[in-house]
Amino acid sequence: MSMPSFERFEMELYSEAHDKEAIIIDVRNNGGGWTTDYMLAVLQVKRHAVTIPRDGDKGYPQDRRPLYAWWKPIVVLCNEFSYSNAEIFPWSIKTLGRGLVIGQETFGAVISTGAYGLIDGSRVRTPFRGWYVYGSGINMENNGCPPDIVVPDQMGDAATGKDRQLERAVEELLKQIEQE
Repeated sequence: MSMPSFERFEMELYSEAHDKEAIIIDVRNNGGGWTTDYMLAVLQVKRHAVTIPRDGDKGYPQDRRPLYAWWKPIVVLCNEFSYSNAEIFPWSIKTLGRGLVIGQETFGAVISTGAYGLIDGSRVRTPFRGWYVYGSGINMENNGCPPDIVVPDQMGDAATGKDRQLERAVEELLKQIEQE
């Protein structure tokens, strides 16, 4: 969840998902970073107008936005190996009601740290800020994000390539698309 990762996310959202009805954002096995607010800037945009150019193609809003925007359905996948910003992101999706969170509860390792250089050239990281869920006040440190739909991995799934969480995400998005 770094700036190169966000730029790739935005590029693939435009190039790969542009004509799709829904997307799955997978933050499983993610060590974190700091891009939640950038992702929300793309995922929380509300439409205020549209245009129809003379040639009938789509015009505004996409041709004037500073970032590509996605307002269609989303599901976020997380697991117990989602850390830090990869926990803040699913918490934000739940808090804002933007989509479903599916998988396993995240680890609960959310705290801002800073790095300091030591005289011997090594570095040490120390916490300097706690994170709390808006509205409820839940401290995200030691309180992982509970999914809306819990889907545990089963013994042997990795060996056979079965991904129950992804399958459930597709199932839930198909239901949403059918309802629209």
